[in-house]
Amino acid sequence: MKKVKNISMVILVLLVPVLVLASEADEIDGLRTQYYSENYSNLSSLKVIAREGNAEAQFLVAEAYFWGNGFAQNFERSNYWYQLSADSGWLEAQYAVGIYYLSGSYGFEQSLLRAVDYFEKAATGGNVQSACSLAYLQLNGSWAATYDWSDHVSRNNYVCQR
Repeated sequence: MKKVKNISMVILVLLVPVLVLASEADEIDGLRTQYYSENYSNLSSLKVIAREGNAEAQFLVAEAYFWGNGFAQNFERSNYWYQLSADSGWLEAQYAVGIYYLSGSYGFEQSLLRAVDYFEKAATGGNVQSACSLAYLQLNGSWAATYDWSDHVSRNNYVCQR
């Protein structure tokens, strides 16, 4: 009987984090759907999840501030959330931050090295736009890399748009 109790406790301890993660995933799915449906009524809930460290929620909050969707447009706040999301590993945010560093726009200081750093993080994670950006920078002579990104783009049949 004692073994059954111990096994039950172990299962419970292992299962609780899974249930919490599934619950958070369901919540972010719903909030993402609302956001992309242009329903900005639950941005405060999205911001709570973003503050808890969810990289996708951080990205969506950044987008909301950037475009002025549900919040007043504020590039300083959007930059904060983009940077947080990028540093948390969200590929779309890494690409966006790379673009902003490359162009020196929206309050980001222009820096080819920082742009390349974020593009590389996103590209190695599978972000096609970042791989294309790196290939373009290599091909136009802006940046010399040890890895051939244009070959990577070609091998993977990526379609790059300019």
